[in-house]
Amino acid sequence: MGYELSVIISNACNYRCSFCQVDKDVKGILSMDQIEEIVEWSNTVHVETCLLFGGEPLLYLDEVKALSKVRCDKFLLLTNGTRFSDEAIAWLQDNPWIRVAVAIDGPPEVYRKQRGAYRIQHGQLDKLENWKGCDLALTLDLLPRLAESVRYIYEECGLENIFVNFVREKPYSDADIEVFEDQLREVMDYIIDRPIYFSLLEAHHPDGGIFCDLGKKTVSVGSDGKVYLCYAFATMAKELLDPHNLQPTEGFKFSDIREFRRVVLGDSIKNWEPHEYEYPAQCKVCPVKSTCVTCPASYYMTGGNLDAIPEWFCKVMFRKDALQREYMTNRAKLWGKELMLPLAH
Repeated sequence: MGYELSVIISNACNYRCSFCQVDKDVKGILSMDQIEEIVEWSNTVHVETCLLFGGEPLLYLDEVKALSKVRCDKFLLLTNGTRFSDEAIAWLQDNPWIRVAVAIDGPPEVYRKQRGAYRIQHGQLDKLENWKGCDLALTLDLLPRLAESVRYIYEECGLENIFVNFVREKPYSDADIEVFEDQLREVMDYIIDRPIYFSLLEAHHPDGGIFCDLGKKTVSVGSDGKVYLCYAFATMAKELLDPHNLQPTEGFKFSDIREFRRVVLGDSIKNWEPHEYEYPAQCKVCPVKSTCVTCPASYYMTGGNLDAIPEWFCKVMFRKDALQREYMTNRAKLWGKELMLPLAH
């Protein structure tokens, strides 16, 4: 079995995105010794994907270069696209196997509302022949312009691989769910005959299991060097590691030390062992479990409980699953490819 490794070099960033969960007040950066531990560990296991992000990783190019020695099938660098120095571009050109994903939410006016100034260095990005994609933060503010944003990313930015970061900062109302369905259908109609990968309509568990193999395949190293169940928990290091946080405070809580140990798995990746998260019973029997972008970390962030799945989120995922199956069936007819999605039962 291969692992999905994510590494946060530092929480430091030159942006202040409105939806970001990373605590910018948590200082620190992975040391070269800690990076060497990660690289050595990667030589003892099978790492399918290594995701490197922050903060903004290209603030620390030397550390990025050191982490690129991780042994893995795919190495993905997630950046906000504003720190493409000539040195960084030259290094990426010399290492075309490194995949680059840039945070682009849509047209400049959409982008500015979520991230501030639009400073993406498209000219520098165009110099790269590396695999390129984008990370789109789907907030409630962006939702009514989702289809427009997809068109902009493909037609104006020339990017075909669009990964959707489904931001759960606020509950969806019934009206929001209708907008979600309308926008996703518009996206579906637009990309059906274009070479676009749009993760909300593609991603699924290949064996029909729960979409996110949390802890079973995922491991994350935070900027503090500690090991977490996934990168989302690593971004909450300050709250998770505060011993006083075993009681409710500022929306975060752990009922006991056992729950704390469910997400913070160790002080060093050298001693890490797989620790499969135990999903609620309703997830295990859910007919859309293989396509649901379920995220216990987001439930914890928004409601202070790892296991309390909001009803609105389930409604959204059932709408998404129906459209995703329709899309993949229609695409199979158009392109002559077999349907890859396991049937709901």
